[in-house]
Amino acid sequence: MQNTNNIFDEIHMIDDRLNKYNLTTQKQIVTIEYITQIDSFFKLGTDGFFKGEKGISTYYKYFLQEIKEDEKGAIVISSGRRECALKYKELIFDLYRVGYSVYILDHRGQGFTERINVTDKQMGHIDDFEYYVSDLKKYYEKFVKINGHYKTLLLAHSMGATIGTRYIEKFPDDFDCAAFSSPMFGLRFPACMLIGLFTRAEPKYLIGETNFDNEERNFSTNNLTHSKVRYEAMMKMYENNPSTKIGGPSYQWVYQSCITFKKIFKELHKIEIPIIVIQAGEDKVVTASAQKKLVLKLKKLGKNVQGFNIIDAYHEMFIEKDEFRIPVITTFLDFFNNINDNKN
Repeated sequence: MQNTNNIFDEIHMIDDRLNKYNLTTQKQIVTIEYITQIDSFFKLGTDGFFKGEKGISTYYKYFLQEIKEDEKGAIVISSGRRECALKYKELIFDLYRVGYSVYILDHRGQGFTERINVTDKQMGHIDDFEYYVSDLKKYYEKFVKINGHYKTLLLAHSMGATIGTRYIEKFPDDFDCAAFSSPMFGLRFPACMLIGLFTRAEPKYLIGETNFDNEERNFSTNNLTHSKVRYEAMMKMYENNPSTKIGGPSYQWVYQSCITFKKIFKELHKIEIPIIVIQAGEDKVVTASAQKKLVLKLKKLGKNVQGFNIIDAYHEMFIEKDEFRIPVITTFLDFFNNINDNKN
């Protein structure tokens, strides 16, 4: 592990021999027996809908450890743009086997949750980014808090990390720590400088974007993962569940995201819990510079923050090939377990 600029430690590829948490491997998920095992487990979760901000019907799912005394804590997942609970089957399966109860919701306008734009249900759209945060708070209060977990941990990816950071700024006492994967703290230049000039009253796709069905989908040209088997599993999930498909973002989604970035950096001083930020070394979706800026500012504020870089990994590290996926999840779990140890 090599330190880079005292901000991010580099984590290089590892092989299966260092898979100390016995995380799922690509060799396993190509077998019918193992896929059936994951699918059967996922069906056992408790799911349903609750009313989010402005009455949006919001889908949720959770998995409680059978023996409460053996539980290491609860992990609440805040997923990224386009994502839904179904996409996290493998990760939830792994986290549960390690000893955590797991909670997840489909953010408004995504997955099985009610869509914001009724004229084009595949458009990634939001009226106000803070609604994402309000939905997560309602979910926490209604389903997570009442179970009185020993530790409650936030695990957030990409856009989910934007939501998660705003959450822990506004509600610093709900989680004991937070872990962010490929966090979206900024967009590629000059998106935020220009977007205000093009925002429309009616939802409209950002220039160059379209719905899911019209997008070109090819593993050889994708910039999300190096894992062919996990990429194809994701595509199969969308084809089997067409109502979960999400295409490109609207102008409003980008505009609201840019407003939120400013709020996040302005209120970082409100964060009181330990944080870990893991960036993908070859991320083509979000900007590394914004991630570095956030970690550096938190350090200057005297906050408990760690930064890591998974060398050569693409943006979707939870569905990356084993050499990247195993170290990123291992790093998160080591962080979570250390929080548990400090509790004792």
